[in-house]
Amino acid sequence: MLVKQTQETSSYVSEAAPSDRLLVCVRILWSLLIPSLVALSCFFFPRYLELMSTICHGSAATCSAFQPNMHTLQALHAIGLTLDRYVWISAVLMVASALVWWLVAAIIAWKNFNHWFALSVSLLAALQATMDTRPPDFLSPLPMLWQWVLMGFIGLVETMYPLLGVFFPDGKLAPRWTRWILIVWFSIGLPCNLLADMPSVSPEWQEWCGLVFSYCWYGCMAAVLVAQVYRYRHVYGPVERQQTKWVLFCGVLVVLQQTIQYSLQWIFPVLNEPGSLFNMFYYVAIRTFLSLLSLSILMAMLRYRLWDVDVFINRALVYGTLTIILVLVYVGLVLALGTLSRHLIGQSDAPAMIISTLIVVALLQPLRRRLQESIDRRFYRSKYNAAQVIAAFSATSHNRADPMELSTHLLKVVEDAMRPTHVSLWMRKSKQRKEQ
Repeated sequence: MLVKQTQETSSYVSEAAPSDRLLVCVRILWSLLIPSLVALSCFFFPRYLELMSTICHGSAATCSAFQPNMHTLQALHAIGLTLDRYVWISAVLMVASALVWWLVAAIIAWKNFNHWFALSVSLLAALQATMDTRPPDFLSPLPMLWQWVLMGFIGLVETMYPLLGVFFPDGKLAPRWTRWILIVWFSIGLPCNLLADMPSVSPEWQEWCGLVFSYCWYGCMAAVLVAQVYRYRHVYGPVERQQTKWVLFCGVLVVLQQTIQYSLQWIFPVLNEPGSLFNMFYYVAIRTFLSLLSLSILMAMLRYRLWDVDVFINRALVYGTLTIILVLVYVGLVLALGTLSRHLIGQSDAPAMIISTLIVVALLQPLRRRLQESIDRRFYRSKYNAAQVIAAFSATSHNRADPMELSTHLLKVVEDAMRPTHVSLWMRKSKQRKEQ
């Protein structure tokens, strides 16, 4: 007998066939940049703490807009915070945001080193993690060469967002007009972005380039969101829609947050004064808010098999939880049995350690199976249900002798386990029936 299954398909194919040459280029770029980004993170973070904890006693022209001054201290005391506590809270939020980005970068690269687009997203996550630890206004005291090198990194981060936003999630350029987003960005947005933050550029040019960059950035990101909505409604299949909805939703939130931020700064110029609480808090808040994008990518990978990393995450959840539980059980048993043996028979901790080890070994496989079932039920419900349905069919099929009853039951099992849009069953006639 043969079971034929046809599922809903779309002209949009989620698995692109990347060029081998492009994959090699992305791999080389990723391998060269990751060690540099780790080193930059270690270089940036102490300077961020130094800038945030140093009170500026100079004029507004010599102080950073994000550096505390005497007015900042008074404002912090008014809301019940000290400078040390503010620096501590900021450092924790910045490190947490950076670690989330590094986690996403590591998971994607671990399982998708053969997928050029996924590896590009991993590189973006690593770049964003590095930029989360950089201090604001950090270019002024540096030599010109370092200014251009670090501005190159910032420009690369700014470029990756519209670039990957156009190609997300599979590396295809659709619809065709989205290529103009990249043309506008590379010809106008990126050069203005580099010039706007260069201390060696005159203030008039910095202001003009910053204004052009802002309009170009928001225009490109708005066009990316429009393109993703169009693809969501007209191009994507059911799987791609599930993969992109979380990323699209959080991307809209981030764009709205930045729009509100710049609108407030434009309406109320006093917010831009050096040492204002707005500048002190929004720099940390925007980094924390951007981590929503990384969490949305994690959600898409965990729940909807984005770039097919769910197997890796499944094993990480199972064995990570198993390790934590077994360590806690082992330590608890050693402490409890050791205390008991010393009080009752005056023995050392050696018997307690042996008994605890044997108990942990005995618990290993049963506990792993229970954890696997629990995680499958919680995070991989469809996979768990399909396995349960097939197991039940295997256990009861040998008791069914009627071919029609067995056929009906088989069709129901296929429908429950695989959820196809159509199921048909074809049974080939035997030679004896043909002769009759």
